[in-house]
Amino acid sequence: LLSALTQRGVWLISIVAMTMTGPMLAFAGLWGVPFVMAEYQLPRPEAAFCVSMMLFGWAAGAPAAGWLSDRIGRRKTPILGAAAVQVVLMGTIVLAPGIPISVLTVMMFAIGIAGSGMVISFALAREVTDPVIHGSVSGIVNALTVASGAILQPVIGVLLDWQWDGTLVEGARSYSADQFRLAFWSLLAWTATGAVLATRLRETNCTALLQTHTTKP
Repeated sequence: LLSALTQRGVWLISIVAMTMTGPMLAFAGLWGVPFVMAEYQLPRPEAAFCVSMMLFGWAAGAPAAGWLSDRIGRRKTPILGAAAVQVVLMGTIVLAPGIPISVLTVMMFAIGIAGSGMVISFALAREVTDPVIHGSVSGIVNALTVASGAILQPVIGVLLDWQWDGTLVEGARSYSADQFRLAFWSLLAWTATGAVLATRLRETNCTALLQTHTTKP
């Protein structure tokens, strides 16, 4: 584990991966439903259906991303492309109010597909490290991707509370769609940072760059 933690390449891959999971864990996992309810005046079940399309997109996109990466023989390229698409789509949600709900539902699915491209990071992390630490490397990548939700969910909450105007609905704080959008700038900055960092990833061409060398007694 200590050896894996000293690998700079593993940290870079893990950080890129965690920026790509942010929309799923922070938006679809918590703040997306109240945002859609505020933006479109929808009841919770309909808003939840729209936002849940991001999860369906993730489920469909993850195996497809792995297949595509193996098919084209590239790791960095699909990760970078997926991160860029995610930034564009999240930016559209933040900067363009009034998107038709049908279009937003499709965008949710597309964001899920793009974000699922982070699964390629597990293969990339294994290919740039010694096989003897692959288990620890995979654990680090997985831990940081999950951490993105633990970081972003409260950050967005703090930004919402900072804007809160005292409105209460059934005893709970209520926020406007514009207040959500301002808070979602943190999510947009998060994904944009990942896209920039993805340009620094090392391309392995789906080939392990390191091998364990053993000496026969």
